[in-house]
Amino acid sequence: MRLYDDLLINGYYTTRLWIGTPPQMFALIVDSGSTVTYVPCSDCEQCGKHQDPKFQPELSSTYQPVKCNMDCNCDDDKEQCVYEREYAEHSSSKGVLGEDLISFGNESQLTPQRAVFGCKTVETGDLYSRRADGIIGLGEGDLSLVDQLVDKGLISNSFGLCYGGMDVGGGSMIVGGFDYPSDMIFTDSYPDRCI
Repeated sequence: MRLYDDLLINGYYTTRLWIGTPPQMFALIVDSGSTVTYVPCSDCEQCGKHQDPKFQPELSSTYQPVKCNMDCNCDDDKEQCVYEREYAEHSSSKGVLGEDLISFGNESQLTPQRAVFGCKTVETGDLYSRRADGIIGLGEGDLSLVDQLVDKGLISNSFGLCYGGMDVGGGSMIVGGFDYPSDMIFTDSYPDRCI
């Protein structure tokens, strides 16, 4: 998949993710340390002005809320699972968890798959002021998009990032053991996630 933006001007790289049926597109910050993928939810009252419209669960025929269970933190009504993340630069994101079809677009060999993601209802700090819609979490954890796809046996337990450089921007992201350019240079991030 293609990477967009750059560190020099934006301070991050983004990739595109499509969620729902019909698909709604989002520009998400690529974060190897985050363990959850999230986008702004249609009912978010404390979300900034981002690149794309907010996710509208009511317009997706395949969306399902993740119901409260013993494996998650629940909302005050004990009806739906919630998430909350805080970052070193004092920004934060919180919201509810939902499940829907996700896709990396037609540049990906992976067909759309069901996955759990965060539908954020509150964001603060840099997350509020950034142009990017949210974050794609590539870190290790139950909510990690990579780990969800690995658990389903759809990809190998790896991802690769190729950055275009400070003054160039862009680049590529590879999730799983799919074909990659022969001249790509790899650096190990996690010992058990090497291609």
